[in-house]
Parts: sequence; C-alpha cells; structure tokens
Amino acid sequence: MLLDSNNFSVASSLTSREYLIFPKEHITSLADIPESWLEEFRGLRELVRRMIRADRGSSTLYEHAGLNGWARHLGHRDDHDHAHMHCAPSPALSGVRRIVTPDCRVLSSWRDLWRLRRESLAGLPYVYLEDETGRRLVVSDGETG
Repeated sequence: MLLDSNNFSVASSLTSREYLIFPKEHITSLADIPESWLEEFRGLRELVRRMIRADRGSSTLYEHAGLNGWARHLGHRDDHDHAHMHCAPSPALSGVRRIVTPDCRVLSSWRDLWRLRRESLAGLPYVYLEDETGRRLVVSDGETG
C-alpha cells in the first residue's frame, strides 16, 4: 500500500503504470460509497492525480463498475466485485477514445455520479472517466442498449 486513509487505500499496479484507489470496506461500485466518504475520496483522487502529474504528466481516472462493453474498450476482460478507481497517465489509455461517444453523460462532479447511481444507474454496470481537464463522463450499457 502506498497510502491509507480512514476508508480507502491506494496501491501501485505491478503490471502497469497506474495507481488504484479502493475502499477498505467491501463495496461493488465507488458510486455506492456512503455520502460521508465523498470528501475523503475527492481528496485522494486529487492527491493521486498530483503524483501522476509530477512523475508522468497528465492523467485520466476511471472506474468500471461491473464488466460491460465499455469496460472491454479499456482492455478489461474480467469482472471485479470490489470497487476500485484506476488512475493512469493519459497516454496509457488508448481505449478512452472509443468510450467518449454521444452516449456519454457529462457530469459536473463526482457527486453527480453518486446521485445518478441512486436514480437511473441503480444496479447497472457503468464506466466513469475523469480527465486532466476536469471533464467527467459516464456511460452505461443499460442506458445505451
């Protein structure tokens, strides 16, 4: 573990140039974390983003909640039942270009995804992307067919 906070841990991937942020408690989607953890999670995302920026340049953060067609565009073949956010140097994510489509919803903050999870995305697999410019997108098979 590189970092630990009250509710999250940060690890460095052994097989790629990315970091993973994951809750210590078993949760299947980061959009399902308790509201009281939102600020802590925001702070960790910013800290890891600064680490990547200092070492490797710009970054993209993403989560695939469940395995769907969108997650496969990012190179994921296996489903994971424990939430985790990938934090990677932007050039490492060639699959992102295939996900940024008209089917994406543009979000203004992580809290928007948190709200959507309780409404139209409840129980559905999704992919969330957050790029260096602050653009936040979510796409779900359930919404795109």
